[in-house]
Amino acid sequence: MSRRTKNHPPEVPEIPQANVNIDLSSTPNIVCDECGYFAFLPVVTFKQISAIVSPTGKAGLVPVPTYMCAQCGFISPKMMPFPLVIPEEAEEKPLSSIIQTSI
Repeated sequence: MSRRTKNHPPEVPEIPQANVNIDLSSTPNIVCDECGYFAFLPVVTFKQISAIVSPTGKAGLVPVPTYMCAQCGFISPKMMPFPLVIPEEAEEKPLSSIIQTSI
């Protein structure tokens, strides 16, 4: 059995790195499902966690980073790790007002 000392930390095995060359010009572009635009902006949605299921016992918010279309503002379900549920009473704003208020 080996003994650890201050001067000799335990050895960490090297993990071999995969060296894969991918030509991105030959891969398909992702486009907006609504308008077909090709560019997306990073946005954050939030999920509310109740105190009952929270590990701390306190209600809280969990940020969920995702992307929205830079032209029409659509958030595709393909961009979310789980379904995004938008309440019917949520106010829809034009994308231009969203961008102007976030800058």
